[in-house]
Amino acid sequence: MAALFNWIPAVLCAAIIFSLSHLSHPPGLDLGPNHLLHLLEYSVFASTLLWGGSERFQKILSARQLLWFWLLGAVYAMSDEMHQFFVPNRDASFSDVLADVAGVTLVILVYRLRRSRLQS
Repeated sequence: MAALFNWIPAVLCAAIIFSLSHLSHPPGLDLGPNHLLHLLEYSVFASTLLWGGSERFQKILSARQLLWFWLLGAVYAMSDEMHQFFVPNRDASFSDVLADVAGVTLVILVYRLRRSRLQS
């Protein structure tokens, strides 16, 4: 049961992403370049996925597990853009998906490099 609590941040982050995507005029669009915001948003999401999967960074994740988390982040990014296609005044953008996946990739690579250095 305690392990389920580790996933609360990821579920909340996914819900926030979904909620923001459902708005015709989401707040914060003037905070910076759109692609940078997407990269940051999905970096946070990937961090919460790794937090849950590694039991608050206590367990070392294998390359296979990291690939699954990467796929989960990438599929969520694609589904998020498809969701935006149906929201008034929003559109689906392949470049946004690329920025989202870049954020997920960045976090997973940093995790992997950091864990490799700690193990050696």
